[in-house]
Amino acid sequence: MKKFIIAASCGLLLAACGPKGSNDTETAGPTACECAEMTNQKDKDLELLNKCVELRKDEAFQKDYTKCVAAMITGKNPDQVNLVSGDEATIKLPNDATYAANSGKVSWTGKKITGAAHNGEVNVQEGSITVTNGQISAAKIVMDMSSISNNDLDEESAAKLLGHLKSADFFNVEEFATATFELVSAEYIDNKMTATGNLTIKGITKPATAKIIYSANGEDGIVITGTMMIDRTEFDIRYDSDKFFDNLGDNVIKDQIMMKFNMKAAAVQEGA
Repeated sequence: MKKFIIAASCGLLLAACGPKGSNDTETAGPTACECAEMTNQKDKDLELLNKCVELRKDEAFQKDYTKCVAAMITGKNPDQVNLVSGDEATIKLPNDATYAANSGKVSWTGKKITGAAHNGEVNVQEGSITVTNGQISAAKIVMDMSSISNNDLDEESAAKLLGHLKSADFFNVEEFATATFELVSAEYIDNKMTATGNLTIKGITKPATAKIIYSANGEDGIVITGTMMIDRTEFDIRYDSDKFFDNLGDNVIKDQIMMKFNMKAAAVQEGA
């Protein structure tokens, strides 16, 4: 599964002349991609929506519909989506249960105004995800900020960078050892969700939005991947930000930080 989500617009899907299913005639009704896009619309045409429900009962149409959903998630042209057994498994919804995160990482990317960038990871310390009626109804993820790592520098340079990132200039890890994200609300298209929640970094809590894909992982697990953009200055991380400092020249560090996450969780057994 992709580690992150690029949402495709209806215009892109239709312009790509995506698959239309076995009912592809001028009078047959909506195409597979139109049905996929419709599920993301707030003001739905109920008559058209009911037609989509009926059309999806056809195996060929449902396969094309799945391609269109995958295209919306990955940003590909629907005709470029090659559904194999593994792909089909990625859109299988997990069982209703509460899951405990047993492995996971949050990748980060920070950039300077010149285009130079650094990237690395932070370990997921613990997490709890509840699935109700096939949708994630509650979630809380705790990240171990002391585990922050770098992936693009040599050992000596990485150690210097990480020491700075752990300092009060950035994440002040000695005082704030963890960061958390807790789900508040979400909108869904099949196994794709736009999650709104509270993100806490350095003891400061701000609303944040993430694009997420979740799916079954075997018979009793769940896998979650997604992406989130945050403004670091909202969490008192102001170092070399041109919002607060003048005459920085090429030393300006962009305020936006990209966070990508990938984690697996196992269902909590009753009585455990």
